Amino acid sequence: GGFHVLFNAGIWDDETVFADTALAATREIKIFLERYGSDRLLFGSDFPFGLPGQELRKIIALKLPEGDYEKIAGVNILSLLKAGGTPAP
Repeated sequence: GGFHVLFNAGIWDDETVFADTALAATREIKIFLERYGSDRLLFGSDFPFGLPGQELRKIIALKLPEGDYEKIAGVNILSLLKAGGTPAP
């Protein structure tokens, strides 16, 4: 359906639903961040269709506060995985 279909449907209004940046336009990423903040946004590249370096440069180009960048680039996924699984022995 694309970003705007999901956005207009209120999919991300559910605080348990996360989004990723894979192949999203910077305009769409900005809209998501303005409405929902950085706590539920995960870096993604959709490799091999998107290139990780190119996708990361989009996030860097947004010139986000350091804390927001860190959440998107790795903290959020690590927190999500920790919350969803049992640590290995």
